Amino acid sequence: MKRLKLFVTALVLSLSSISALAVPRALAATATWDGGGSDSDMTTDANWVGDTAPTADDDLVFPANVTDRDVNNDFTAATSFNSITFSGAASSASNYTFTGNSMTLVGGINNTMTGSVNKSQTIGIALILDGDQTFDDGGNGMYFTGTIDLGTSDLIADVTSAMSMTGVISGTGTITKTGAEDLVITGNNTYSGATTVSVGRIVTNSETGFGTAAAGTTVADGAALYLFKGTGDLTYTEPFTLAGTGINAYLPTLLVGLAYNAGGGAPDTLPTTTFSGAITLQSNIKVGAGDRNGKITGAITGNYSIGIADGSTGVFQIASSSNGSATGNSTLEPAAKETKYEADSESTNITVNPNETAIVTGKYGSISVFTKGILKGTGTLGTTSVNGTIAPGLSPGCLTTGDLTLNGSYEFELGGTTACTGYDRIVVTGSVTVGGTLDVSRYNNFVPKAGQKYVIISNDASDTVSNTFDNLAQGATFEADGVTFSISYTGGDGNDVELTVTAVSPDTGFALLTNSPFITMALMLGAAGAITLLARRQLRPAFAIRRKR
Repeated sequence: MKRLKLFVTALVLSLSSISALAVPRALAATATWDGGGSDSDMTTDANWVGDTAPTADDDLVFPANVTDRDVNNDFTAATSFNSITFSGAASSASNYTFTGNSMTLVGGINNTMTGSVNKSQTIGIALILDGDQTFDDGGNGMYFTGTIDLGTSDLIADVTSAMSMTGVISGTGTITKTGAEDLVITGNNTYSGATTVSVGRIVTNSETGFGTAAAGTTVADGAALYLFKGTGDLTYTEPFTLAGTGINAYLPTLLVGLAYNAGGGAPDTLPTTTFSGAITLQSNIKVGAGDRNGKITGAITGNYSIGIADGSTGVFQIASSSNGSATGNSTLEPAAKETKYEADSESTNITVNPNETAIVTGKYGSISVFTKGILKGTGTLGTTSVNGTIAPGLSPGCLTTGDLTLNGSYEFELGGTTACTGYDRIVVTGSVTVGGTLDVSRYNNFVPKAGQKYVIISNDASDTVSNTFDNLAQGATFEADGVTFSISYTGGDGNDVELTVTAVSPDTGFALLTNSPFITMALMLGAAGAITLLARRQLRPAFAIRRKR
């Protein structure tokens, strides 16, 4: 009997345990925000449809066209909710901003709003992820400014417009980037899981943007990484697995650069992003360097090539400690090319990349000439910014611009006394700011005379020329190709850049010949006599031998 009682008791306990395990989790209720309360607190009943605030584990819905879109999470920190959804057809601004306590999420965040108004969402609270989930911006944009604790969860970021995570991301979970647009991660993150860019691009400005170096980062074919920083060098120690040549010519597999091209200059003046971790190549890849240099020092495996994108304004150095790729240790830079702009397309803007020569003979919009790029031609341009070289005309000639900022090199050719046909000129219909170097050369052996003046930059209106060329202050003299010039930034009609010939040397040399035809003729006759004498001296021994015979 006692055994029976013990058996029954054990059976009851066992069935109770099974019953407890079999009880399903209560279905989550849905709470929809209407912002009707006198505050923005999530616990205020009047802020929710039906005047009933949500409870833990509910699904939270935030619809379009709500007036009060400031949401303060005043629930106890780490209170768990199943999911957050932004929904509806937006006819007015429908961008929410979340502040307050941390929140635990089970089922992710989805932005399904439609409409052409602002529908980007800012999640400014700390998120604790309980289970694998997806953050889907739905083409509307989402900005996570609070911290994210992955725990052991895998996070899929489906980005079709813009998504930014600026807080610290922690935990052992992983992040997988999908969707065609950028996921920006700028926190000093501590998560130890792997990062995978399956589609689109991940952007970061931090050496710890991808968490710890343990698990590494993988870029799939058709995806890309953009690693930027405004100033200073960067070093990534984690391993990278790379495939494909990027998204397009301007989004290569691995792109290093300054923030939004906020800089420029010659490659030897640019900061460097170094990859000291192991690099595994799964196919040929393409790298890019935008106003920043790249450098690989870690071991490279995979017998594939590494090329550089045409739009690169810096260089990429392969200096691997153990290079198993098909590209040997070397410095990569874009190949030289020439591009002609002959049509009239004033709405078209031009970028001249390093090792590219642009020849403009038509009418175009603004133009940017990067370091080691060259601008030539006789066309008309809008706002013109030159960090490379500008060489007006087609030897020589005039080039017309809007506002001109010249920080590179002006290659000025002097081959006569008439602008546009005899010597170069930049005709500016706007402001003029100069810097960089002025390089003067004579064309077709033309020799000017002392006192001749040449307006090399014609500045319209009455605005003054800003700054000066390097080492050429107002009134400075310099020698170029045998001619001494003085420079004025108040020349011409008072605000042009003008050169004046002050001396031609040597006076007894080529310049003297050009300026004195009588001396030229005498010297030519003398030269003819010298040639005759030399010929006689060479023939005389031969005659002597014949006579001896």
